Amino acid sequence: MFKRKKTDPELFIKAPQTDLLISPGPGRSGRLKRFFSSRFSIIFICILLIFAVMLGGTASLQLQAAQISQENNTTTVSRQYEEVADRGDIYDSEGRLLATTVKKNMLYYADADLTDDELNAVLLKLAELLDYYEIDYGHAIDDYLDLSSMKFAMSQDAMIYWQENSNYLGLKALPDGKTESATDTLYVKETPQVFYNYLCQTKFGISDQYNELERKKILRLRFEIYLNNWLFQQGTPVEIAEDLPDSLVTILNEQNYIYQGVVTTKESVRQYSEDAQFLAPVIGYVGQITSDEYKTLSSQGYGVNDTVGKAGIEAVAERYLHGTNGLSNYNIWTSDEDQGEFYTETDNQAAVAGGSVKLTINMDIQKAGTYKMAQMIDYLNNDDEFTDFPKSTGSAVMLDLKNDGAVLAMINLPTYDPQAFIDMDTDEEAEAQVENYLSDDDGLPMINRAIQTSKAPGSTFKVFTALAILSNGVADASSTVNCTGTYLVDGMTFDCLGKHGIVQLDKAIAYSCNTYFYTYGSALGIDRLWPTLKDLGLGEKTGIELYGETAGYRPSRDLKASLYKDPSNQLWYAADTVQTSIGQGLNSYTAVQLARAVGAIATGYLTDVHVIDEITASDGSVLQKADGEPTAIDYDESDLEPIRAGMLRMTTDPESTAYSTFVDASYLSAGKTGTADTVLDGYGMTNDGIYICYAPYDDPQVAIAAWIETGARGAYISELARVMFDTYFGDTDYSDFGITQLPGVSAEAYSPTNAD
Repeated sequence: MFKRKKTDPELFIKAPQTDLLISPGPGRSGRLKRFFSSRFSIIFICILLIFAVMLGGTASLQLQAAQISQENNTTTVSRQYEEVADRGDIYDSEGRLLATTVKKNMLYYADADLTDDELNAVLLKLAELLDYYEIDYGHAIDDYLDLSSMKFAMSQDAMIYWQENSNYLGLKALPDGKTESATDTLYVKETPQVFYNYLCQTKFGISDQYNELERKKILRLRFEIYLNNWLFQQGTPVEIAEDLPDSLVTILNEQNYIYQGVVTTKESVRQYSEDAQFLAPVIGYVGQITSDEYKTLSSQGYGVNDTVGKAGIEAVAERYLHGTNGLSNYNIWTSDEDQGEFYTETDNQAAVAGGSVKLTINMDIQKAGTYKMAQMIDYLNNDDEFTDFPKSTGSAVMLDLKNDGAVLAMINLPTYDPQAFIDMDTDEEAEAQVENYLSDDDGLPMINRAIQTSKAPGSTFKVFTALAILSNGVADASSTVNCTGTYLVDGMTFDCLGKHGIVQLDKAIAYSCNTYFYTYGSALGIDRLWPTLKDLGLGEKTGIELYGETAGYRPSRDLKASLYKDPSNQLWYAADTVQTSIGQGLNSYTAVQLARAVGAIATGYLTDVHVIDEITASDGSVLQKADGEPTAIDYDESDLEPIRAGMLRMTTDPESTAYSTFVDASYLSAGKTGTADTVLDGYGMTNDGIYICYAPYDDPQVAIAAWIETGARGAYISELARVMFDTYFGDTDYSDFGITQLPGVSAEAYSPTNAD
């Protein structure tokens, strides 16, 4: 802004003109000679000089007085406010925007050193202007006093306690026998009407010249300012309204000598794209900094009103996304209306925007898989057998095996809409959504199931058991077992899903023969199985950048001993090995662990799982770039190849359960189905469906692990993998499968009582 200069006519004082009447006489030179030779003339000249000095002094005093008067009446308050830096953007792998920062017009009010009468007059003008533009303002008082019904908005005891708080009114308890009064400045007001009158008449000096509606408008704004009075008096403007239209901002700025104390700014606000809800547990959300967070981050330049990441990438990459706040001048007019002047903003310190994060996620695959999973869950939720159970949930992960485990998709249902956390202060529906997200103990939409929930892998685990069997020489690819449908160990009978007859490894995998793995798993033993699981990263955190990853459980003698108090239950039995070998028992892994492990079976390498591809500063410089390297697993190809062949047979043998899913696919994939029995407390026995796979078979590029809880089977989950593969290979554009709203996004609780 530039200084506006004015020309005041009073600053130019004209000297008085005097007509001297001189009689005609000698010529000019003679008259002058005679004049200066006269004694009276000399005296006259001296008098004129004295008069001139006196006149000059008077004019000088008038000039100085005018200047002093102007300076006193036009002093402008010039302060600085913190300019919040734009938060960095978040993109998917193709550069599609998922989270950004937008600017919205904000209205603040700063201390202009006005009297109560002056301030109330200005605030009424401001309130009426805001009403004309239908802008919400001044709702702070609604938490204390309902101005419509004239009732306290909280209990009387709570209201009295607040009035006694020294940080606010600091009033004393009303003595017994003393009548409360609106004009009394010492004692609490126990009734709403007296409290209202006290605020208007005594606290804020709102004149009786205003009608009742005008008084309430003024009170709303005065109370908003009063709740922030300490900061207000220190020069920090108080927020009055947000989302002002540009036309209103123009009026306030052009007529700011009328609206003294008004400050308009543009504030950075987080905004999530509609696609963000497909990836919410990965992206996360932001919120206002808490006191504990401020204690930690204040030394890094954070302010008390800053926004910080609360979950997901928003939290993980906080130090990159946040940026550096700046300082900007603001100027307000005093009570002398348009006699003020603006100061040039030479002392501003520009804010530096945060860095941008590019994810490895491909939103086409993410959305295709999410829509398909939502369709499948909807079907299961309407299954009569499970309508009394909690609604189904699910997760799926696709890893890029050619790019060291870059996460191409990480699906979680139910999910949530991160935009609700931005809108909840001004939108009741968004507030209800957030309340449900945080309280839904059945659906748990806020968690990232793919890394935070571990489950029994069911029969998908058999491929890992197979690697331990082959690598330890317990059996080879041609070794056979005669499956009669049952298996006895320690006097206990364990069932197979069928009577498969003579089976070897590839058939055992394709037909999911329990008997084969009971037999060779028992011969292997838990002590030789455990190291293979460790080599495949099962039961260990992958190291993905996201917070909250769980390691799950990898079965062992020590683990069992640590889980049970009864010494007899702490011992490891042969039956435990039998259960473990088919993916039950103490096996518990996350979807991301299973995807990584099946990728290792496919390639012989354990990938460095990551979801952040690159972080760049606002100037374009690269701050971080994914550069991990896969780690070779120490297993012979002769042991890995028979397992791959069995997984291929799972998708190509007409007798296998995944055949119908992939019969017409343009690529060859290898997979393994699994169905894990699960007991839900208070509901009974159900089952989870799991599927792990990779493609193409002869040149593995991607690996998938997916499951759906409550009522699903592994073969059913293979349909989800087919959709994700097809989208990856470009065989089809993704479909929404008729899904109009993702599970968990609405404000409706994700629980049995709300089942369709």
